[in-house]
Amino acid sequence: MIARLREAIARAATGMTAEERNRWAGCATMADVGEATADWLEGHIAAQPGYLGPVDTDEDLAPGMTATLAAINRAGVVTDQSQAGCDGPDMTGSIWQQRAAVTGYATTEAYERLDNAIAEVDGLHLGRRRGSSWSRQPDVPVTWRDGQTVTDFGARTSCRDTDRQYRACPESVRDELWAAEQFVAWDEQVGRNDRLWPALRRAADGHVDEEVDAP
Repeated sequence: MIARLREAIARAATGMTAEERNRWAGCATMADVGEATADWLEGHIAAQPGYLGPVDTDEDLAPGMTATLAAINRAGVVTDQSQAGCDGPDMTGSIWQQRAAVTGYATTEAYERLDNAIAEVDGLHLGRRRGSSWSRQPDVPVTWRDGQTVTDFGARTSCRDTDRQYRACPESVRDELWAAEQFVAWDEQVGRNDRLWPALRRAADGHVDEEVDAP
């Protein structure tokens, strides 16, 4: 009875079962966090630190987006925010406009692959913030409602916020995330989904090619 009560309290506080907490606590590296994030995106894990619930990507707006996010999370990246592009009314008649965009952490090698893939496509952009620097990428408006900005991506994640978001992971892993490249990638055109996600997939595929070619 006491054990069940303790588990209920822990789940209420973290949003995760004991098994899920152990999965995140067992991450020894940033790559492990990326793998766990990919598993969450694919529905194999019901919750993740900082997002206490099942995955909710905009797959209906951008088919294949979830698989692309999972792939880059297995290629030296840990994503923490993403959205598909859209342009149209909601049920109340308000007009919502979104740019396809994603933010996260990347190893130096992964950032270079992202940079190369995005540079090949007109209208795509990549912003960079070093985790150890106080410099910051200007906020990028990515969502508007009736012409008013409601969401910006690009603000640098502080050490405290990184610690809070990934509190279920070991301190050494949180330190590795903090030292990684923080990035925001976005499509400058509202409503478009046929450029950013294919570019990110090419970056992920480049990681796989490098592993195959390694001696």
